[in-house]
Amino acid sequence: MSNSAGGNEEREQQLDAIIAEYYRAEGAGEAFNQFEFIGQHPNFAQELKEFFSNIGILGTCANREFAETERSMFASGVEYGDFVLLKQLGAGGMGLVFLARQKSTDRFAALKFLGPAASTFHGLARFQREAKAAARLRHPGIATLYFCGEDRGTVFLAMEYVEGRSLMELIAELRKGSSFDSIDSLLVSRDATEGNEKTVDYLTEPLPNKIDKNENSFPLTRHAAQLVKSKAYLNRCCQIVCDCAKALAHAHEKQVIHRDIKPSNIMLDVQGEIRVIDFGLARYVDGQTMTQSGMLVGTPLYMSPEQVVGRAEIDHRTDIYSLGLVLFELTVLAPAVSAQSQEAAFSRIVGKQLVPVSWLNPGISDELQAVVHKATHKDPDARYQSMSEFAADLGAAALGKSVSAPPYRYQIDAS
Repeated sequence: MSNSAGGNEEREQQLDAIIAEYYRAEGAGEAFNQFEFIGQHPNFAQELKEFFSNIGILGTCANREFAETERSMFASGVEYGDFVLLKQLGAGGMGLVFLARQKSTDRFAALKFLGPAASTFHGLARFQREAKAAARLRHPGIATLYFCGEDRGTVFLAMEYVEGRSLMELIAELRKGSSFDSIDSLLVSRDATEGNEKTVDYLTEPLPNKIDKNENSFPLTRHAAQLVKSKAYLNRCCQIVCDCAKALAHAHEKQVIHRDIKPSNIMLDVQGEIRVIDFGLARYVDGQTMTQSGMLVGTPLYMSPEQVVGRAEIDHRTDIYSLGLVLFELTVLAPAVSAQSQEAAFSRIVGKQLVPVSWLNPGISDELQAVVHKATHKDPDARYQSMSEFAADLGAAALGKSVSAPPYRYQIDAS
């Protein structure tokens, strides 16, 4: 890579982190002054002015003429190449997602367009990363890219439409429910063209404004508390995460690292099969060490310690850590890391051991607990070294067999 190319990539990464800082502040409801923010980042003043100009139009629709144009561009029945828009599925600063029908094949597709950050090179670069990553990958556990095109002056991706629900949605419903008897009982088939819109998250979610101060304190109904202790439920959790590990093993074999594994980026279709979505933060190794230049990229509560500290070398084991957190959350219906601010979350990720998962769910076996905590070890060298190893231990734990992971040793904080 030339010095010029390397410099451009580093600048793109720095701008990505700055804009992520804005979204975090906005999502947390903090008072925000765009001019002061631009002044704090003088080297990126032009890009930030352009960015705020765009989100001011698309976010508030202050320019009515433009808003009308936007509505007409994305109205039901509008065609983009071989695709006819049906309805909007989701929206975020990095993407607008619509359900569409492909005319030539008469199949549904999810069309993703650039959103409010469209005119910045940072937004377009992320969009192109997702297309590049998806084009490399062909696996039943990864949402398929059908087409990448441009029409009406707008770039879009046509992706496999996954009729189902994200793990984030399922966990929330499991936590409060009272009539279900399994995860799969919540996978109610939905007509792709009518009602019950599915929201797909393509943005880094901000931390909740209010989180219970008691760590991992997310109250469950009595029914939910009993369900998660059952062997059938825990075996299903192992199967879901095992399938995700196999899908990500394929991505890693193709030198693609996801970097943003979290419950909202894992879908279960109506048959109960998983799909990993949103490779917009993916990076490519291509036989060389992947570098990040100290940039924070990912969703705070699911970042690996090496992502948080901005380690120069990030590899596939960051995905193993994040998937381990998903396993933790599925088995107890509460996030492994909870905090009242991003800074507190980062401090916990880097400096505090996770509580033994069996403390939160006594139904978890010693073997499964060992698997959870090996995957989420703070030291990458002490984690599973591949998704295949992780998947193998999950299979063994589900069968009650011995696992390669050592027993979890938790040091109680005397303070």
